[in-house]
Amino acid sequence: MVFQEPSLFPHLTVAENLRYGMNRTKRTSQSIEFSSMCELLDLEILLERNPQTLSGGEKQRVAIARALLASPQLLLLDEPLSALDQSARGKLMTYLEKVFQILDIPVFYVSHSSEEIARLADNLILMDSGQVSAFGPIDDVLSRIDNPLIELDEAFSVLECEVKAHDLPHLTTIQSVGGKILHIPEIQRAITSKLRLQIRARDVSLCLTEPSNTSILNIIEAKVAEISQVKQGARTIKLDIAGENLMAKVSDYSSTQLNLHSGQEVFAQIKSVALVG
Repeated sequence: MVFQEPSLFPHLTVAENLRYGMNRTKRTSQSIEFSSMCELLDLEILLERNPQTLSGGEKQRVAIARALLASPQLLLLDEPLSALDQSARGKLMTYLEKVFQILDIPVFYVSHSSEEIARLADNLILMDSGQVSAFGPIDDVLSRIDNPLIELDEAFSVLECEVKAHDLPHLTTIQSVGGKILHIPEIQRAITSKLRLQIRARDVSLCLTEPSNTSILNIIEAKVAEISQVKQGARTIKLDIAGENLMAKVSDYSSTQLNLHSGQEVFAQIKSVALVG
């Protein structure tokens, strides 16, 4: 288990902390070697240091490595990024993505952060007052009209995409699984590399005709799949974009003015800055 606080032994060096659980656990065929773990989480230069001299992000990397070196059958992370600032959280999420790709054990990741969920989760379990309110593959849960998150300002969709080009100034061109072309602020990713986008429902607007002379770069043909009941003066619109799901939140007034209904062809406008890999 990895807690919100790293809970490292202050009287031991980083290397001694890492070996503490490792030396007390039977090694298995799936065990990650010490040197490989240090390389994966960039810990080599920290091994002789004491925990008191580490930054918050460095401490959590050590805590994650210590847990994995104990050869667990299951890994539970309890809001491991909650005590970090935004910059450190972003860096550690990148490390976690690499770790999750090589793990062959179940990982339970507890979080209140929609950004962390969007980047790291494959399956999603929503809890409300200690009870499971929804569960399943992340896209299935997030695209349900009765999804408890829909009523919140943080409601979002995820799209799996691939980097296609870097030929536009300060922009990266990407393509969704369904073949839709999108543009996001420039990122340093290799062509054909995979990334996942988080698109907030509040950042998606709808038009009946294709807009022109607009500053919004991402305009996608879509079909209205489902419309929610009115909640706090707004409706959530579930859109089908070439077989993928995209959620939009519009006012009930706008929905009425556009006469939105299931099966209707529309254009979805997505702000470029709202697309976060």
